[in-house]
Amino acid sequence: MIVNPRIASVPVFISCLLLTGALSPLSASAQEASATVTGESQPQEAPAAEGDSALRTQFRLGAQANLVIPIGDYASIASVALGADIRLAWDLHENVGITARTGYLHHFGTPGDITLGFIPIMVGGEYRFFGDGSTPFVAAELGTTIGIAAGGGNSNTEVSFGLGIGGGYRLGPVDIKAMFYTPDIDDLVSFSITVGGDFASF
Repeated sequence: MIVNPRIASVPVFISCLLLTGALSPLSASAQEASATVTGESQPQEAPAAEGDSALRTQFRLGAQANLVIPIGDYASIASVALGADIRLAWDLHENVGITARTGYLHHFGTPGDITLGFIPIMVGGEYRFFGDGSTPFVAAELGTTIGIAAGGGNSNTEVSFGLGIGGGYRLGPVDIKAMFYTPDIDDLVSFSITVGGDFASF
């Protein structure tokens, strides 16, 4: 019996179609399982990125203007003082930073035509309640204060221990702060108001 080759090839062709149809669901299931595994692994990396964003190091360079009102014995030797500082902040976290400042503070209305000024060299820290942006904060600082007094042809320079504690409000790169500030912790106490801003970050 002679079989037509074209007719003989039909069962083989049908078998291939059936085999392909059987394997297609298996291939689709494998692809879905792979996508499911991939979809589950990606969200696990996202929290690590969010955590890293809060823990970052950034430096901010700025300046501030100071108004100092002496209290008690301090008020008996000097009236109000105005000054300006250059400042540097090192943000260790979106809520926590280390601060440093130095500048010059000049008193007006001192008795006996005495010129009185202070050069503060202070380091400290601040805590921002709501991270970056607009937030209230508390701050503290300590360091040395170089006092310079001159009058009657004489001058005197004295180095003292200084301290400040207070708080304020930050609105972006600008902040206003009120502190109890002691240029000399032994006998000089004052109330200070500071307005400052950051002009560079790196």
